[in-house]
Amino acid sequence: MDEGTSNAELANPYKTFILEKRIKRERKIRVRPISNIVRRRLRTEDLKNIRYEQFEPLYEMWCDYFGSLLTATSKRTDERILKADFHGCLLMVSNADNPSQVGLHGIVVRETRQTFQLITKADRLLTIPKQGTTFRFAFEGRVYTLFGDAFRLIF
Repeated sequence: MDEGTSNAELANPYKTFILEKRIKRERKIRVRPISNIVRRRLRTEDLKNIRYEQFEPLYEMWCDYFGSLLTATSKRTDERILKADFHGCLLMVSNADNPSQVGLHGIVVRETRQTFQLITKADRLLTIPKQGTTFRFAFEGRVYTLFGDAFRLIF
């Protein structure tokens, strides 16, 4: 048997084969997801142009949300406060490992597992780590204290 011959040719060497033209399937254009570097740049560019006034309505919405959260009777108040969403909350740093952060306050723009990002009245975006930091906020005449280390355990 020659290397160039197949079993079909050996069985019937005079048979002709008609091959149809193979239709090529159109390839779907795959949309690549945005890389993390581009996504990070987009986020930082968006956050550079924000102003405190843009988040004042969010603070008012958060006050309504937190008021309804406190009136709910399903769980203990402590658990509800720890599991609450703090986007829009007006937080103040009352104690921190970094003494320069004590006294900073602003509206929460973003909450991550490790940090709160606050916008101040001077339109500065601050990133405050939760670890080793104590936060306070006032709502309806009461002052609530949040321990950042407790928040890190929830997520």
